[in-house]
Amino acid sequence: MGPYVAAGEGEPAAERAARLRAEAPVPYAELHTHSTFSFLDGASQPEALVETAADLGLHGLALTDHDGFYGAGRRDWSAFLAAANH
Repeated sequence: MGPYVAAGEGEPAAERAARLRAEAPVPYAELHTHSTFSFLDGASQPEALVETAADLGLHGLALTDHDGFYGAGRRDWSAFLAAANH
């Protein structure tokens, strides 16, 4: 089973996240991510991006939306809550 299998496709999300964290050889941070605040370029809300990043064990997440910092506050608050829960 490849590392990009979506949850619900034969592997529970929690097990998938644990497997991906165990397989990660070095700390990783995604440095180019667009949220729905990038018109026609992003598909996920900032909260969903943070939740997925936390589930995958990422060490950081850069939100690089176009023309503003509109999603940054929601990303930061979500990251704070995710850190408190992990």
